[in-house]
Amino acid sequence: MSDLNNFSNFNFLQCVNQNLFSIIKEAESLAHTKFTDCGQKSRQACELFIDSILRKKGLSQKITGELSTKISLLQDEDYLKKIGYLKDDQSLSSNPILPDLGTVDFVTNSGKIKSGCDYYTFLRQFGNTCSHYKDEPYYPRIDFSNVTKCLQGYRLLFSKYYANQIPKGIGPFKADLMPIEEFYIISSSVPQDQARSKCKREFWGYSLDDRLNVGYYSILRLYDKADVDSNFMLRNSDVFLEASKETISGIPEGMTSFRTIAGTDSSSTSFYITAHLFRFEPKPLSSDLLSVTSLKQRLELCIGIASCFNNLHNADTPIYHRLLTYDSVVVCRFKEKLIPYVIKFDYGKLSISSQYKTVFQEAKQAELNIQKEKSLTKYLAPEWNSISDSDSFNWEKIDIYSLGVLFSDILAARFGGELISFDELEDLNLSDDLLDTLDMMTSENADLRSNLEYVLLVLQEEVKRWN
Repeated sequence: MSDLNNFSNFNFLQCVNQNLFSIIKEAESLAHTKFTDCGQKSRQACELFIDSILRKKGLSQKITGELSTKISLLQDEDYLKKIGYLKDDQSLSSNPILPDLGTVDFVTNSGKIKSGCDYYTFLRQFGNTCSHYKDEPYYPRIDFSNVTKCLQGYRLLFSKYYANQIPKGIGPFKADLMPIEEFYIISSSVPQDQARSKCKREFWGYSLDDRLNVGYYSILRLYDKADVDSNFMLRNSDVFLEASKETISGIPEGMTSFRTIAGTDSSSTSFYITAHLFRFEPKPLSSDLLSVTSLKQRLELCIGIASCFNNLHNADTPIYHRLLTYDSVVVCRFKEKLIPYVIKFDYGKLSISSQYKTVFQEAKQAELNIQKEKSLTKYLAPEWNSISDSDSFNWEKIDIYSLGVLFSDILAARFGGELISFDELEDLNLSDDLLDTLDMMTSENADLRSNLEYVLLVLQEEVKRWN
């Protein structure tokens, strides 16, 4: 992984003001999880910046007072001439100290839109709101939109002030690539499953444990707490917590280390954010990825997924995915193997115990949303159409149906809207036992579907044929 400091909207500051960079980068990393702390750190960065200008210009003794006063006087031509900084025939337009930032629109504490506000005024007021907890109705509201505008304003300020000292063409501010706590973001996107999972954005990132000097890749998923209730948001953590009880290491085979970055009880942010951690770089399960693998590698991938689900289904508290599709699995390459990891247990079924809410109605709605996605509908067992309550169905068999469709896709190295035909699977020269097993896994009659212990045995025997 290249220099992690480059994964910041403020990395250009490293070569001109390292202290300023450190503070504003920390502020940026808090933008999603601690709105007020981000505003406070941004204000600290501004104070450091302004004081460094005053020292450089020799004005520290002549311009004193509050931050707002210092900013105002650094923009006041008459005052700067009075103290001898500007000559009578000079003007700030030709000798700027602080560059013009234009105006900004923002939402106030009263919920109104303030239009055309001087950007410096906005930055000062937002800093005051966060640092002194002022709630004047005309001050900026502490929310993600204003946090982002605050950081955008400081980036504009610093990039303009240091324009002659930094590389040209640093590009626009990228709000979706801001670090999240210790996670540096490599890419982000609106997830394909947004309609059913209510996940607003998915981030693929990297973090470094300085103490152990060990790096971790990550997939972070961000939800708006206003869109989902706490039972729904705790679903993933409940599943991973319960599954970890079955293992010595605490990380079940085929599942990742799981963390909550911003919890349901946090008042510092409007988001709920989770993270799956990986020692190697995860890749989405895709046709392009599998097209360059051997059939043996694809069989081993199926074994890894089947083994994971077999352990989950046979845990003391059985765990079922319920809405498994190909985008519920990511893979990491280790030597010549693809190691699968199952994620997205938003609608996982833990047990009939009242200790765990089933979020069944949400699961049913998610199933209806999947029905609208042609590439995913085939993963749904036919009995979903008649499910009326959470406890009357065999969720194990529903997972097995989805696994049968997924294994066929993996073996054919093709993900699409249509089921992989029997002829296409037969052309791969698979054994009759495996072909029959895949056929039984996707039987419309749930009672006929092969159990996972048997599926694993058949897959393991099949691999031997390709050694």
